[in-house]
Amino acid sequence: MSIKQKLFVKKYIEHKGNGTKAALDAYDVKNYNTAHSIAIGNLQKPTIQRAIELALEHAGLSDDYISEMLRDATVAGIGVKAKNSDSLRGIDMILKLKGAYPTVTQRSSHLRIEMKELVSKKSYSELEQELTELNRRSTQLMNDLSK
Repeated sequence: MSIKQKLFVKKYIEHKGNGTKAALDAYDVKNYNTAHSIAIGNLQKPTIQRAIELALEHAGLSDDYISEMLRDATVAGIGVKAKNSDSLRGIDMILKLKGAYPTVTQRSSHLRIEMKELVSKKSYSELEQELTELNRRSTQLMNDLSK
């Protein structure tokens, strides 16, 4: 990793999982959109993902520990000085740092189908069968993507 990538990892953790703020600091850019693009690119790199994971584990925030905290917070209800929502917000931040939530680019996909020529050459029953098959395939694809 480059020096700026290492700094990005450090700033990413300091900014509680905000990649754009981390990129603004680490790459000395002023434009928010540029920083956002840098952050998305960095967070998709396996070396940076691993560095973030190692930094969090070094801080004692392993997946097992987070699972244990989540279970305890769920069972405990309201804590002594903090509400359960405070505990869950903290766990949410940790999960965000660990990349447990998909990015915008991972959440959406677009499919464009040119239908005009296809439709004009088929009967109604053939089109109905194809539509049923397309629905089945798209449902399967969405199920596969959500796993």
